[in-house]
Amino acid sequence: MLSRFFSISYRFPKVGTAPLAVAAAITAAIGTLALTAPSQANETVIPTGPVVSLQFGGNGNASSPPPVLGPGYGAITNSATTAGVVSEPYWNYQIDGIQNYQAPAGSPNISTQTANGGTTNAGGILLNSTGASSGVTYSYSYTRVSGTNGNTFPSGGDQDLATEAAGVQSNGNATLSLSGITAANYDIIAYVNPMYFGSNPTLEEIGLGGTNYYLNSSNTLGAWTQSTATSSATATTGNYVEFDNLSGSSQTLTVFDNGSYYGLDGIQIIPSAVPEPAALGLMAVAGAGLLLVKRRSPSKA
Repeated sequence: MLSRFFSISYRFPKVGTAPLAVAAAITAAIGTLALTAPSQANETVIPTGPVVSLQFGGNGNASSPPPVLGPGYGAITNSATTAGVVSEPYWNYQIDGIQNYQAPAGSPNISTQTANGGTTNAGGILLNSTGASSGVTYSYSYTRVSGTNGNTFPSGGDQDLATEAAGVQSNGNATLSLSGITAANYDIIAYVNPMYFGSNPTLEEIGLGGTNYYLNSSNTLGAWTQSTATSSATATTGNYVEFDNLSGSSQTLTVFDNGSYYGLDGIQIIPSAVPEPAALGLMAVAGAGLLLVKRRSPSKA
């Protein structure tokens, strides 16, 4: 962003001009840059390294615990299939989900096991989008996994991803714990849909690191649609939220039990560039400009 500042020619006032006019010129320059800067919440996600993608879903191999391992309905079992806002291959898919099993209060379902391309992931370690080990593991505590019965995506990976959701159906929040993240800076996209799509929208609330996003479901969305609302009053229709500029080897994402039946279709961990401290950079440029003008001003006799 700062390089754009230096590529724009600003004509500073002549020597002797009042300092207020100088400050106004610099403020105008900074304002121009601020107006042209993209909004972080809406900018395109561009990975700076391999992406880790995880899909949730239940199978019909058992009606109650313990689970009988196997891919869930709609599982992206072909490692070459791409899906998601950041459309990448090598999706890890849950294999320990029990379709439509409602966990009792105080005894949630726990998922830790996945496969990729038909092969179980050793030690629960997820693969990244190159097919290599990412070092990332997860534990997901939730109450139910069921079909969404309403996505209108075209046939393919995105439709598969939106087919199932694991999350809350009373009995407490669902909590996804991620460990072993090696990227220095990254974003997390959470794909969210209700179980048992109906004609009425479902209010959904997803939180991570003190930031909660709200969205209203829709059974007519045929594309990934982001919600950036941070209150229930401003919730917009959508099916994913994005947590930006994260760091650290572990994260905890919460699906809140608000009386609605909904959950995660999946998540993606996307390495991203360290954000530029734009405000500090612009202040430094402004200070440099003022200093330059001062040095050019004639000394008083």
